[in-house]
Amino acid sequence: MNILIEYSYYPSFHTNVKQDVENWTSRLNCASFEVDTIPITLHPPFNAIPWTLLDKKWKLGDKYLLNLYEDLAIKLSKYPKFK
Repeated sequence: MNILIEYSYYPSFHTNVKQDVENWTSRLNCASFEVDTIPITLHPPFNAIPWTLLDKKWKLGDKYLLNLYEDLAIKLSKYPKFK
């Protein structure tokens, strides 16, 4: 089974979010799961943005947002359900 996990990569004083996700993913992969990840945060590590700002960026064709969607589409293309 192939699994794609999207995660928010935000700044934290308590933990390294990206490293935590990678460690968790590694344990899952060692347990015979096929897990891949993608951060869905603009300019990671950064806090999530409100819907209104996300919508505005979409309407303005924000290059970072569009690149994020393109990266997501590329990752998803590896999964049979999205081919």
